[in-house]
Amino acid sequence: MKYLVKFLTLILVFSIIGCDDEDPVTIASVVAAPSISSELNGSTVVLTEATSSNVAVTFTWSPADFDVTTVENYELLMGMAGNEFATAHSFGTTSNTFVSLTVNEFNNLLIDPDIFNQTVMRDENDNIIPAQMEAKVIASLGSLTMESDVITFSVVPFEASEPAPLEDFFVVGSFLAASGYGNDWTPADAVQILATEEDDVSFEGFVFMADDGSQYKFLPTNESFDGDYGDTGDSDGSFSGTIEQEDEVNCGTPDGTGGYYLIRMNSETLTYSLDKTSWAVTGEATPNGWPDDNDPEGSADQDMTYDPDTKTWSIDVNLTAGEFKFRANDAWDLNLGGDDNGDGSMDFGGGNLSIDAGGSYRIVLDLSNSRQYTYSVTPN
Repeated sequence: MKYLVKFLTLILVFSIIGCDDEDPVTIASVVAAPSISSELNGSTVVLTEATSSNVAVTFTWSPADFDVTTVENYELLMGMAGNEFATAHSFGTTSNTFVSLTVNEFNNLLIDPDIFNQTVMRDENDNIIPAQMEAKVIASLGSLTMESDVITFSVVPFEASEPAPLEDFFVVGSFLAASGYGNDWTPADAVQILATEEDDVSFEGFVFMADDGSQYKFLPTNESFDGDYGDTGDSDGSFSGTIEQEDEVNCGTPDGTGGYYLIRMNSETLTYSLDKTSWAVTGEATPNGWPDDNDPEGSADQDMTYDPDTKTWSIDVNLTAGEFKFRANDAWDLNLGGDDNGDGSMDFGGGNLSIDAGGSYRIVLDLSNSRQYTYSVTPN
């Protein structure tokens, strides 16, 4: 009998230890699934090329309830209606409760042959036939998952107009291999700079030269060195700001150092310039707000990092709803904003950009395509 008493006493002691109020064990459970906004349900979204940089739609949903305070993850899926998400596009996982798409991003998803392949189709009256879409949200916490209801809506895509052919020059030199472009002094790997149709003598583009002492020339073609232009200086690596085709030498950078340069060249005046740039995002939507006259060192700017593999600038940053822009070298001399002239490229000195909702974002600035400067803002 005494052994039974001891055994029961041990059980009681361990029960008390296991029920310590200061260290409770919380078990997650499925309580309530997220509810995706019904504003889109049954509606029609019309996409137009003229508004390609505007936000086309923002998917929002209510938080899921797993009966715990741990942050859950969400995955937005969008597919063709009636396909039961068999070939749906995932926007990745996020802890936010929204995903925004610009008009251009939405249109590119629709017409991408590897995603929806929803090319523009027309009826007998030449009207564009809307694409029938559906979307849902999947919430997850560990191995537990819950799905929202499915919403269905229509989207009218647009046919992107063919851009007018632009005259181009190419920058070839000793910097190509180290900077991620290809083989040094190889015309086929040269970096393109462009002029506009309206001004076909002024060429422009961003070129990364990783090493100090980089040298280069300008080519009217990326097939050979025929018709090449070099500096008018006395020795290779000179930077005089003027070019010629006879007795020319290799061009250099203004101070002989490497960097990420905005190169401008005029084939009529035979002049060229290089501006070394380092890019940042700034504005009321950023953590330190707009820079002012008391911020000569650019401490308000959120500095971006250049990746030679992707040839883009990027930053992960917490934003609030509001406006922002991109600027170089902690100054307003070179800044990029909205596409004010509707040519599909961000403009120097263009209007302020904006974000509708706060959160953690990854911002990418792509200046690798001459005169087709773009950016993206994606929730982390």
